[in-house]
Amino acid sequence: MKNLWPTEFEKNDLPSTKALLEEQARLLPQLTNDMVYAELIQLDAFDMMRLGLSNDFAYRFDIKGKFLKDYRFNLFSFSHDITLYPVSFRVDEKIAEEIGLKRDPLSGPSATVTDARSVELLLGEIFGSKRLKSVISSIIRLSA
Repeated sequence: MKNLWPTEFEKNDLPSTKALLEEQARLLPQLTNDMVYAELIQLDAFDMMRLGLSNDFAYRFDIKGKFLKDYRFNLFSFSHDITLYPVSFRVDEKIAEEIGLKRDPLSGPSATVTDARSVELLLGEIFGSKRLKSVISSIIRLSA
């Protein structure tokens, strides 16, 4: 039988949103004297459905305090299919309002970005928001 597979496959050098956020999660404790950290958690099918995320891969990005064991601030959730882009984000309501994201009637504040540069721009806005700075400051105060 004749080989029907292509002789070459497309090389994919795109950085994944997950890898970018893992790096950001490693940086946060350094900026907060280990008082605040971030967790990237892969979502199961139930959580994906509950959040209205319908792609193959979905994650939640939480901010936590070293001494606040039972508290987590869900900054956003995101999902993508096997090709990595586009990426769909569901962002904390107050941050979304602050940075001007549209609110989907069914799933809440959301954004869909199509490339790595757009992901970085959106994350820069989210991480630089007044709301997130206030949340992190409060976690530090409550952890002291």
